[in-house]
Amino acid sequence: MWILEKSLKETDAHARLAIAAALTMLGGTNGLDTLQGALNAREKWQRFAAVVALARWNTPLAQDLLKSQLEDRLPAIRKIALAAQTGKVPATLAEGLRDTDREIRQYAARALIFFNDPATVPALRQAGKDSDPEVRAAAHLTLRRIERMQPRESSRTGAD
Repeated sequence: MWILEKSLKETDAHARLAIAAALTMLGGTNGLDTLQGALNAREKWQRFAAVVALARWNTPLAQDLLKSQLEDRLPAIRKIALAAQTGKVPATLAEGLRDTDREIRQYAARALIFFNDPATVPALRQAGKDSDPEVRAAAHLTLRRIERMQPRESSRTGAD
């Protein structure tokens, strides 16, 4: 984790936000300043990523930080912040796969990889047919990860 902490000074905004999100998802608080800054960013990808990271962290502090996003100008971000309070983030992200904004569909497909929720598989399969190639690619990647993380049928039945 110390390598990630050293990398928080990264100049690339994408990398810095990814590092802060990773630290937060691992239970660290060193990236919170970066995430808080992203919650107020003009760019929707930064706000979206910060909200998902905090929703995944799911602590009282994260819930408190997410309250400000309940008033975000983007409906998809408001929905995720609200879903974080009710524990329905994966389902809300799955709904985001049908958003009219292709970028939101991309973000949702990418974000679902962090939740490993088999209930999102049908929505991801449908997103695999999206008109946008980046949505399709992200949906396929997330779907493959979820499928790999599920116990094999033979291990559940005890058969080889």
